[in-house]
Amino acid sequence: MRLCVIPDLHTKTFVADEIIEKENDNVDQFIFLGDYFDDYFDTPEQNREVGLFINEYINNDKFKFLIGNHDLHYIINHPALRCIGSFQQEKFDAINEVISADAWEKFEWTYIVDRWLFSHSGILCDGIFNQEVHDGNLNLHIQSLYEENKTTSEILGYGGTFWNKEVRREIPFFAQSEDFIYNQMYGHTVLAKWQCTQYVGYRSYCIDESSQVYSVIDTSNDYVEIKRTSYNHRYWPGEIKWLAKNNQIKNL
Repeated sequence: MRLCVIPDLHTKTFVADEIIEKENDNVDQFIFLGDYFDDYFDTPEQNREVGLFINEYINNDKFKFLIGNHDLHYIINHPALRCIGSFQQEKFDAINEVISADAWEKFEWTYIVDRWLFSHSGILCDGIFNQEVHDGNLNLHIQSLYEENKTTSEILGYGGTFWNKEVRREIPFFAQSEDFIYNQMYGHTVLAKWQCTQYVGYRSYCIDESSQVYSVIDTSNDYVEIKRTSYNHRYWPGEIKWLAKNNQIKNL
């Protein structure tokens, strides 16, 4: 199976349009890794346009949409789930004018194809990874926020444990089936250059290069191509500060 994997867009749907036009006849499925919404100095109308883009593909089985931290607070308007400095009620209203509850239901926490596990920010699992249990527990956690009147979430809130930061990790991402360890691909952490780490028996890819790259995977032989888009990103001061903090400036 050939997969086209598209990381964080942050309102840049024109990049996705370009990739889809280029790869549609060459791949069996498109997988979006989340974070469709929110960007520096964005507007409610820009995010509404992202919602219209999602509507175009959400009912097509060839397209899979995963949940990122910048999407969750527009799916569920709970203060414990908001990204500080990004969430705006006006953006929530604009997005939910065009995306229905039924459409949100099609978004997924994780997605598996053959030996590949996809998520927004990487998975670290003790024991055998059970996708149904893992994803179900995240939904139960959200339910508990309402039942227990919580105002913060240590798992899915700002800086929560589910939103791991790749470049800060001391323990590698790891998830295994009964027979093998999954290769993983995720976004979330802005890098100056995408990263692949080879471990014993599996690989781990972080491909969030601010919409400048995407990947095509052939799952029959696990061959991965990292391809460049035509977009050249101008890093914002906050992003440069982050890259410097994590020794990424050398990769610019």
